[in-house]
Amino acid sequence: MKIARKDKVKFGALVNKFRQKMPRDMNPLRKVAAECDMNFSTLNDIEKGDGFPTEAVVLRLSENLLLSEKDKHGLLDKYSDIAKVAPPDIDRYLIAEDGKAWWDVLRLAEGKDIPPDTFKEIKKIITALEDKKDEPTEQPEY
Repeated sequence: MKIARKDKVKFGALVNKFRQKMPRDMNPLRKVAAECDMNFSTLNDIEKGDGFPTEAVVLRLSENLLLSEKDKHGLLDKYSDIAKVAPPDIDRYLIAEDGKAWWDVLRLAEGKDIPPDTFKEIKKIITALEDKKDEPTEQPEY
């Protein structure tokens, strides 16, 4: 995969920005690199734009930089845009047993002119499922 230098620099700056937002005692380059199971020079190269992470590395970064869900998705989406691959978290989900149920749905959707409102409705349905999961279940009275 050939990644343009300017894209490596943009991605590295984003990783650096997120690392610097971490609490001071948790953000040293060596400490974050160790948490992500990599050499500190590898993380340094990524942040300077001299290197670009693999999918496995960017997943570990997204899990160890103490990111909000929005920032985590932003980092993974930026990686996806640059590398021209599906976001690694989506990719990982789709190959897991639970994710395989989506394969036929995605194949059916391919090439169809699906209006944006349809995706909004699908998101509402999934959000409602999440909301129900968080609701306390009624306990039987004895």
